[in-house]
Amino acid sequence: MSTLIPPTGLESSGFHDAECAGYLADLPFWIALSDGTDGPILDLGAGTGRVSIPLAAAGHDVLAVDLDPDLLEELERRAGEQSLKIETVAADLRMLDAQLPDDAQPAALVLIPMQTIQLLGGPDGRRAMFRAAAAVSAPGAQLVISVVTEVEPFDGRQAFPPYLPPDIAHLGGYRFDSTPLAVLQETPKDQIDMHRRRVVRDGDGHIVGRPVDVVITLDPVTIAGLQEEAESSGWEATEVIPMPATDEHAGGTMVGFVHLGADA
Repeated sequence: MSTLIPPTGLESSGFHDAECAGYLADLPFWIALSDGTDGPILDLGAGTGRVSIPLAAAGHDVLAVDLDPDLLEELERRAGEQSLKIETVAADLRMLDAQLPDDAQPAALVLIPMQTIQLLGGPDGRRAMFRAAAAVSAPGAQLVISVVTEVEPFDGRQAFPPYLPPDIAHLGGYRFDSTPLAVLQETPKDQIDMHRRRVVRDGDGHIVGRPVDVVITLDPVTIAGLQEEAESSGWEATEVIPMPATDEHAGGTMVGFVHLGADA
């Protein structure tokens, strides 16, 4: 076992990449959506730039927001490698209006990919996000949210070897393995618990430190409930578009809204 433990920020970005960056099925959707946008784009839950960087490369003015400043630092590094300028802000989406820079321009398009909306602590957290997003968006702005309401459960926590291979990312001379162990949901009305085993390996493939088992919990949502929560902050529901599953990621649903403005 190697003792060359990576810095905390590098580990955060490495496992984020392993668990999220490989999902590409939604990128054509976000890019097509942004093509009709004239104004700033907010990418909420931006991570290491999976969506922000392609949008900036397409010529858009992107403000990337995430709760984890280490992920945003890695996003900025990657954007710099492509000579792209992406402004980043570490903020809680539920208090977005209080944490964006005072000179931030009202958003024309707000994106919330990868089920980030389901990490906000339930209906109260989502309502706070809708209110905050409305406060930083222009009248007529679009808001599009990715959600997953139901999954096909499996439980391989006791299996050896694991049912599924690890999702892998390479960063800073380390390899980050995140193996799906189980996805649990009793009914569509219940939360989704995703169990993973995280392992860091050095450049020679030796395990660094000890494997860590984590559980990522997604709040339960319904499309109708989400639309009702949004309407209380002046967002009007528009399109609902299904997204395909891949071998590594569950399919989801894109839920669209338009901001009616302060007088709505």
